[in-house]
Amino acid sequence: MRIVSFIIMALVSFALGAFFLYHRYDRMMENRRIEAMNDRISGANRVVERITTLDSNSRDCTDWLVGLTTGTFQQPSLKPRVALQFAQSCDTQMNSSADKSIDTIQRLENSSEAEGALAFFTAARDLTAAYRAQSQDFGRATELLTETHEAGASLSRHQGAVVDLVNRRLPAINDGLEEFDTTRRAFITPNG
Repeated sequence: MRIVSFIIMALVSFALGAFFLYHRYDRMMENRRIEAMNDRISGANRVVERITTLDSNSRDCTDWLVGLTTGTFQQPSLKPRVALQFAQSCDTQMNSSADKSIDTIQRLENSSEAEGALAFFTAARDLTAAYRAQSQDFGRATELLTETHEAGASLSRHQGAVVDLVNRRLPAINDGLEEFDTTRRAFITPNG
């Protein structure tokens, strides 16, 4: 009887130990999943921060360039001379932001093996390229306005050309923002 009792106790102890180890293993795996998700969120937030900077620069430059032709700015206290100085730095400022964005994307892409990472980083890279192309258009618009200002002519006569240059990349940027948001969500939570 003692032997049977000992065997039963051994089996119960073994079952409890196996249950405990399985539960601990499951908890450890859940912690790894949470850590991986936190890493993806952190990486995505860094890229979002870079894209937000590009978008903010784009909006400011658009306001300055269009405002120079209409005479009104989003900030009523802004004077045309100051807006022209700001506008002259738009293309270099956006290119600098785009370079920082690409560096961040490249660094995170090299360190990420998560599901959905390729689509997310590709969308971020494409969106950055669209902003970079827009910065070239800003440069052209600024050259046009600077030449006109230096000649002493009215900037309003170039309103149509400036608006066309400023808005030319907006469809690609809007599509890129939508794709970026979709792929960001899939990157952060790949399994739903």
